[in-house]
Amino acid sequence: MGAVIDADAPGPQSASSPTTEGTDGPADSPSPHPLLRAPGEVRVAVIGAGAMGAGIAQVAAQAGHPVVLVDAQPDAADKALATLRQTFDKLVAKGKVSEADAKATLGRVTPHTTRDMSTVPPVALVIEAVVEHLDVKRVIFRQLESSQPSSTVLATNTSSLSIDDIAGEATSGHDAALHGGTSPAMAHPGRVIGLHFFNPPPLMALVEVITGDDSDPAVLDVAAELMRRWGKEPVRCTSTPGFIVNRVARPFYGEAQRMVEEGLVDPATVDLALREAGFRMGPFELTDLIGQDVNLAVGESVWRQTGEDPRYAPTDFQRDLVREGRLGRKTGRGVFEYADGRPVDAEPDEALAGKLVGGPLQTDPVARTLAMLVNEGVDLVHRGEATAGDVDTAMRRGTNYPKGPHEWLAEIGAETVRAQLTELDRLYPGGRYRASEAL
Repeated sequence: MGAVIDADAPGPQSASSPTTEGTDGPADSPSPHPLLRAPGEVRVAVIGAGAMGAGIAQVAAQAGHPVVLVDAQPDAADKALATLRQTFDKLVAKGKVSEADAKATLGRVTPHTTRDMSTVPPVALVIEAVVEHLDVKRVIFRQLESSQPSSTVLATNTSSLSIDDIAGEATSGHDAALHGGTSPAMAHPGRVIGLHFFNPPPLMALVEVITGDDSDPAVLDVAAELMRRWGKEPVRCTSTPGFIVNRVARPFYGEAQRMVEEGLVDPATVDLALREAGFRMGPFELTDLIGQDVNLAVGESVWRQTGEDPRYAPTDFQRDLVREGRLGRKTGRGVFEYADGRPVDAEPDEALAGKLVGGPLQTDPVARTLAMLVNEGVDLVHRGEATAGDVDTAMRRGTNYPKGPHEWLAEIGAETVRAQLTELDRLYPGGRYRASEAL
């Protein structure tokens, strides 16, 4: 393993400007960007040793990087490393990883307990994966900006917060109050990007590479390439609420909840209908697995960030579940009740499912869901927030959907989708079912 260097070596430089120094090639041949040097020479810091942070640290360490795993809670980083050891013990026992590789990977991870980001050693890349609280992230990023080399790429694993809100000026919130009413923008927002991994990071291939208004395109290119080298499949997106996956997926849950709320069908039968349409899990069993509170929080975040757009309005059905503590498997009761981790009251009506699918639109859970998914995917591309290819890849890889929205659009046809949305809008006026201008 080569010597560990920070991103500034051999001297301060822009995060987007590859050094031209080097002795292995022609004098005018640029050296790779610091992030793309040999992994052993590129140190990575992961801030937050929870499930996501520990998983990202594992991915980086398995790619060959020295990793500093940072957490403010005493022993949290050490416990995360101990859990990683247990994970690798199992992988070795199953023959999926050699004992030597496991030992080498674990040896690259260094736990570090601190609330003071200035104590984090110089690194080439920071990936922050702490709690989804804007003020907390703003403080962390400003400490990192002042203490890390100028070339260090600063990434957040946020699933719902705006990159621009993290890097930009703030006139509200705790951080703004601490600064007398206005919290300043970061001095160099070009190196601030989003790298949104999916849970669990070692197993999920998708990473959303998010650009803020001021993110440097060259930094985004390098980060996307680094993700490919980590074995991931990066997609690009602007810092739109929910990014690609958490925005386009909203109607998968919302349509099902509205149909059940209205008494048109029961949850287990909706789940069956969508499984038979190719989805790996139905919306109710999936949200019980995710946690109704977690899913609602994401939905509420997208709804608020879009100015309470009726397309994303949370349902009373899900709010009641959360209010009653019916959070899903983790509480033994959500939409369904669970015993030993298995639902005991999720028996679908197979005959009803067969009757609903292909029947009137109002009571067809598959047609309603697909029309809304297509509408979301098309509209996101229409706004210039991602490409059609990246939207389809994100939904297949991030949610295991059988197809992407544009693939369904090609099958169903824009005219049919538009007619379906028009009919739903007539039945349920208010804006939720307004069709994208691109249809």
